Amino acid sequence: MFATLLPGGNIRLCAAEIDYPAFYLSEVQFGSEFALGWERKAASILDLERSEDLGGDWTTVLRDSSEEWYSEPMSGRAFFRLANPRKWNSSNLPHTAWYSSLALSSMGQVSISYSDADEAAINYASFNGSSWEISKVYDENWSTHTSLAFGPEGRPAIAFFDEALDTLKFTSFNGSAWVAVSVDPSPNVGQAPSLAFAPTGFPAISYYDAVAKDLKFASFDGSNWKIEVVDSAGEVGSVSELKFSSEGKPSICYYSHSAKVLKFASFNGESWGVQTVDSSWSTGQFLSYSYGPNGLPVVAYSALGETEVRLAEFVGTIWHKSLVADLELGRPCLAATLAFDPSGEACVGYSVAGKGPHFARRYNGNWVVHVIDGQVPHSSDLKLTFEAGGKPVVTYRDPVASNLRLSILRPLGDE
Repeated sequence: MFATLLPGGNIRLCAAEIDYPAFYLSEVQFGSEFALGWERKAASILDLERSEDLGGDWTTVLRDSSEEWYSEPMSGRAFFRLANPRKWNSSNLPHTAWYSSLALSSMGQVSISYSDADEAAINYASFNGSSWEISKVYDENWSTHTSLAFGPEGRPAIAFFDEALDTLKFTSFNGSAWVAVSVDPSPNVGQAPSLAFAPTGFPAISYYDAVAKDLKFASFDGSNWKIEVVDSAGEVGSVSELKFSSEGKPSICYYSHSAKVLKFASFNGESWGVQTVDSSWSTGQFLSYSYGPNGLPVVAYSALGETEVRLAEFVGTIWHKSLVADLELGRPCLAATLAFDPSGEACVGYSVAGKGPHFARRYNGNWVVHVIDGQVPHSSDLKLTFEAGGKPVVTYRDPVASNLRLSILRPLGDE
């Protein structure tokens, strides 16, 4: 589909004679305003200067009075100005931050856990809309791999890996102080933890056992941590994400280093069932997993050196896979993250080597894509959520400045 501005202000949409996959829906900025439209990937696909002679099934529609369309035949782009133009506003977290985790508090505040390399501590930071409120959580040993979640009382909790003791730890805020405990006494376990709270209100963690090379699951029953192996088929679980279904059953999406595939494990109340999400070679090293509005699992993922960002949605008994972004050769994906907007549409954040963090929102079956922050061309550790007002929030690490950045998409003037 393509749009051309006609005399009198009408829009002509072509739904034929065009190789549609050669186009993608994108959001770009004209001066201080964003515009949305279809953009062709390669100039050789279609000479738009001759679009008047293409024929085919054309439809003429009146433009919306709140929008203004633009057509650029030479560049192969047609856009309309948004009625409510927006802009990404970025700010820095004032620490050298690694291994971050992003979550929204019960009060709607954007909150982050991270490893502070300057002070060798685990910190917790909440954003009040204009500045950061930061507290030190744990500084007994240099620790990494944080995962942040909020308990049923709205208090923050963090799972992390204690590098000095080579063990998985869990700390929670009791209203006046942070209290840390060891979860798994086995040596060299706890890398890449993912923390979530069960409907019972008790915490659970998926994590990697670097000795046995297994994916493990730890659940707290109110008194003790119960440890179980989810998958031991080769080297699995070095990357994982844990969620609970609407029925209260845990499930984990994770990467199998041995098989080089993306896998999914779910607990039926008695045992763990394992299936392959995507068997494409070596995909899933970057993954982000959640349940959609329909209660079914959805995964955004890519891999080291991979130029495709994909979305897998569980439908019935199979995983339906679709392409979110097809990147340039030599510009691989560096991170992927998934969240759902207030309307229930899937949104994916991903980082492109040399081009920085991007944000993609599904729009009528197509993906709207635009750059978040071009000043950080090699961003990593990307996380996405939506604040209480429905604005997308992205955090990512600037490897050059060695700090964490926060970007929020806000209407112009609301900065």
